[in-house]
Amino acid sequence: MNFYFPYFGPLIAKTSLTEQQIKNIKKLCNKKVDHRKQLAGHIKDEYLMDYKTYDTIIQPQLETFKNAYKMFYNKELQSIKTISAWVNYMKAGDFNPPHIHFECRFSSVLFLQVPEAIKKECDKFQGTSRGPGSLEFSYGQPSKDFIDVFSVFPKVGDMYIFPSTTLHSVYPFKSKNVTRISVAANYN
Repeated sequence: MNFYFPYFGPLIAKTSLTEQQIKNIKKLCNKKVDHRKQLAGHIKDEYLMDYKTYDTIIQPQLETFKNAYKMFYNKELQSIKTISAWVNYMKAGDFNPPHIHFECRFSSVLFLQVPEAIKKECDKFQGTSRGPGSLEFSYGQPSKDFIDVFSVFPKVGDMYIFPSTTLHSVYPFKSKNVTRISVAANYN
């Protein structure tokens, strides 16, 4: 019996940054230009970054995404260029509700700091969702017949690139006196 099944749904490509890239991006993170009014997050500290320098640092990961795009969709992605980037300093109780990004084609999230306390909290979590501090992607309506949710607990250096209209969210955590640092970016 022969059968075929297509790749279906959005491409969510995971790649990783080197330690040097992480150091270089951390140098771009500052608390100068508050970006909260343009974002969905319930996060006290979200700030714009120098997206042009960010773009030069992550070029290897963008090339990896272009290759993944070609394999997934069987067509070339001619270019991908950063048009905005911001840093999120998440503390206990902060979260990002389900949202999409407008005015761009692709988006990403990159993790620069994930405290061990949050990982321990997530490991102890008992429930049906992914747990505290996790990143979740949703697609379509819930069903027993297909996978409609993809969620992960992040690691330092993880980067996820995806179509900007892919619904995504970040679960809150309760761990006190720690900060999880991530960078979000948009691309055309």
